Amino acid sequence: MNKLFVSYEIAKLLKEKGFDEFCFKGYFNYTNTRDASGDIIELLSPKIRIVGEDYLFKNSIDFDLNENPNAITNKNCAAPLKQQVVEWFKEKYNLHIVTLPKVMYPDDMVGTEYYYEIYHNDKHFTPDGVYDIDSVLEVAIQSALAIINNDEGNIPIEEKEKQITPEESIINIWFSCLSKETKEKHLSMSGYNKNWPELNITQKRNIYYALI
Repeated sequence: MNKLFVSYEIAKLLKEKGFDEFCFKGYFNYTNTRDASGDIIELLSPKIRIVGEDYLFKNSIDFDLNENPNAITNKNCAAPLKQQVVEWFKEKYNLHIVTLPKVMYPDDMVGTEYYYEIYHNDKHFTPDGVYDIDSVLEVAIQSALAIINNDEGNIPIEEKEKQITPEESIINIWFSCLSKETKEKHLSMSGYNKNWPELNITQKRNIYYALI
């Protein structure tokens, strides 16, 4: 069942973007005080939290950032279903995510790979790449967040000066959702010997399409 929910990284970005719908589960961050190298993240249901099986989590109720900005609980957040986020994008931003199976030619057979398209106002985005059925919506939601950030101007000044393209913004938000260890691994394997912001779009694209 957990594969139906967005990842912790995506849930945090949605919380920052103002997502405040009732959710069946929540992400709880427990700092391991004996080991300062990282945190323990758990996707828990209300039943496990002993707050009632019919309880629903909501960011503004259970995980309010304004109560104590420095509290470890502020790393917690509601965990929406992927399809729930698709509906939220549609209602709040007029952004529509469509996932489709890749058709295998010449027999017109439907395989196990999927791709996605995004329609937002008068724009149509068709990123490259195919994914399995469990990850296609996660990647599409990452792209949707990048598109909304571009529309709202919420991108770093240095990226604005480079006149960042929608493709590069999508790749950047994909990279930001990776764990620290995964980021370091992929940068090391790339052989570029640079930090992510120092890479040009061609180098970023090579890393992105080699992994998806």
